[in-house]
Amino acid sequence: MELEGFSGSFHGKTVVIFVEREEEAWVPWECLPDGMTVLLCGKTPRTHRMVRDGSSWSSIWSPSSSREWSILATVLKAAGGPVTLVVDVDAPLPPFAFTEFLESLSSVTKVYLAKQGAPVGVFGHPHAVIWSDGFSVSARKETLYALRYSVNEETIAAAITAAIESKVSLMASTCEGSWKLYWIRPGDSWAMVKGLGETARGLLRTGMALLDIH
Repeated sequence: MELEGFSGSFHGKTVVIFVEREEEAWVPWECLPDGMTVLLCGKTPRTHRMVRDGSSWSSIWSPSSSREWSILATVLKAAGGPVTLVVDVDAPLPPFAFTEFLESLSSVTKVYLAKQGAPVGVFGHPHAVIWSDGFSVSARKETLYALRYSVNEETIAAAITAAIESKVSLMASTCEGSWKLYWIRPGDSWAMVKGLGETARGLLRTGMALLDIH
């Protein structure tokens, strides 16, 4: 079996990135659409997760009442073009009604940054899940089971090893129609934050070599 590098788009999808520590969180900008960028966070925005190209977020929110959640919903619905909503690790958990509302907006791409142990079900219906290196086979398999993706433990273990040895992250995605394991490189995403030119950005995901899984 070979592990393919993900080269698709998350436009309009829901993505969950599980991390062990807040400082490990990152945003896969190279897979996200251009357009409005919204950060949902705690009281203090994390500057090390600045929006791509070193620019500012279109808006930053930290809702603390049902009225503020309602206003944010109105803003997202009225945005018109593509919107990327990033929910930071320390952000207040969106109410169920707000999460369901987001699922109905095809123009909004949702990226949830989450700590280990967070139940994947609170993030709506994810189309992709990414893990940092420290997560165990059982933790990943439990998440995949919750997503109704059946894969044996030996395959996950081999995929984790291949990803770690190649310094990439393991991802499960249904963006192409059915659940499948891929690798994705956080370094490409960080490069987007550092303000690369168009030519350099175009080279980020070239050479998406297959990783051998034994």
